[in-house]
Amino acid sequence: MTSRRRLSTGDIGPSVPLPVLTPAEAVQLLVRTVGEERVDKEPEAAAEVVQRCGHLPPTARSPRAVVPDG
Repeated sequence: MTSRRRLSTGDIGPSVPLPVLTPAEAVQLLVRTVGEERVDKEPEAAAEVVQRCGHLPPTARSPRAVVPDG
């Protein structure tokens, strides 16, 4: 589970704080998720996706679920 706010972990386990990625780092994580060709084809869209994800590592990977193939 991820959150921008500290949550009560209860039975989930320990909290692991993650740093916010730089825009370039977030785009590189997106490249590893959806592919370099895709990001190179639409760099402005890639930048918008990671910006909307707040440059957070887990959310920068999650667009794979909503970015259509091809």
